[in-house]
Amino acid sequence: MDSEIGLNACEQLKKGMLLELQDISCPWNVWFARIINNRGGRLHLRYVINITDDDDEEEEEEEEDSSLSSSDIHIFYLDRRVHFIGWTTNNSSIYIYDIPTCLTLKIAKEKLIDICLNKSKKQFLPPNLFKQQEEIVKHRFTEGMKLEVFESNKQNVYIGRIGHIHNEYYFDVIIDNEDDNELSFIGYSTDPHILPAHWAAEHKLALINGKDIRQTEDYWNLYTEKNGINNLAPERCFNLITLNAAGNNRVEPGMKMEMIYILNNKDYVFSVTLIHVTDHLMWLRVDDTSLFNDDKLLYHVLPINSLDVFPVGWAKFNGFDLITPIQYKINIKTYEQNRYDLFSSVTHYPKIPRVYLNELYLLTIYVNIGCFCGPHFCSSRLARIPSKFGPGPYRHVLIDMFHHLLSALSTNAHRSLRRLDHQINSETT
Repeated sequence: MDSEIGLNACEQLKKGMLLELQDISCPWNVWFARIINNRGGRLHLRYVINITDDDDEEEEEEEEDSSLSSSDIHIFYLDRRVHFIGWTTNNSSIYIYDIPTCLTLKIAKEKLIDICLNKSKKQFLPPNLFKQQEEIVKHRFTEGMKLEVFESNKQNVYIGRIGHIHNEYYFDVIIDNEDDNELSFIGYSTDPHILPAHWAAEHKLALINGKDIRQTEDYWNLYTEKNGINNLAPERCFNLITLNAAGNNRVEPGMKMEMIYILNNKDYVFSVTLIHVTDHLMWLRVDDTSLFNDDKLLYHVLPINSLDVFPVGWAKFNGFDLITPIQYKINIKTYEQNRYDLFSSVTHYPKIPRVYLNELYLLTIYVNIGCFCGPHFCSSRLARIPSKFGPGPYRHVLIDMFHHLLSALSTNAHRSLRRLDHQINSETT
């Protein structure tokens, strides 16, 4: 809270103010952006292509710029790409003013730079407004170093390498592929998607090559035997933000959160469930499955310091429409239909991807111990078993549940299973 102004940090960013924004494709290029809206620190920005010194023409400028809405940016104000006016000038050895790669219009660049710098003198922003931003520090990578890369779209860990070094802060990260169409992106020292060798095996994740073929767990051991360890990126090069179990950022599977997702250049806030945490990465599942045709969009992997994830209640407090969890409808079957059919059907839920099975996805099973127990269970024994099993790996949870259920049988297990098998065979004939 700023004691002199009486506003918290994000409230001091007003509509119409100018900021500097790094290009997502070439982060050493910076351009000016105008604030179109600010809700709880979530900024709606639009690149500046035309501006005058006359304040009376501000509305006209906004109408002209509305044609650029397709290249608008929705971003939190503490994102590493957002800066106050003059930040580029203060860091001119690395960053320069240049037209964003997403704009193809002809712009009088030098004139516009002078006008924006002069116009920014009329707006006041405290110097410590962005002090909580992630700091991009100098990297230690060299071209050709081998590493692992987490690819967000496919949610797989790939074999990769360091490509061209642009400067002491940014470099190319390439996913290895024998073909010419290798995937690459611009990385930096604290990039959460670049990982040291052996990271996937240590966390029981599959390591994939560029052709989507799974590699063995001893891939890097075989690689170093053949090529040596000189070109493996050492762990000191990585600055991963790991989970502090004793700190305030502790999260656990099963927790509910709110996540912002940009769809058709518009912010949507979803209710999500945390299903797994590995080091600095969180596996999130969208609670409402009816909004996506692609099952891959139901699962998202984000770093624990992501600025797209918020605590429950953030959307309501800041005026966002929250897409609430799906409402399950239970189809209750009567005993007249089948007295021993004790299972009820629920609405369709997509299959869980293989990456979430076994040790990764933590299963929780709830048992209605007060239900009609049928001829095979003793009601008093059934009432004494736990009503919840898990969370834990599939195998362990299922074994534990069946162990307790078998202990609640009214007769011995072998006789009950034989009776059930006889009943199923008689129904099929």
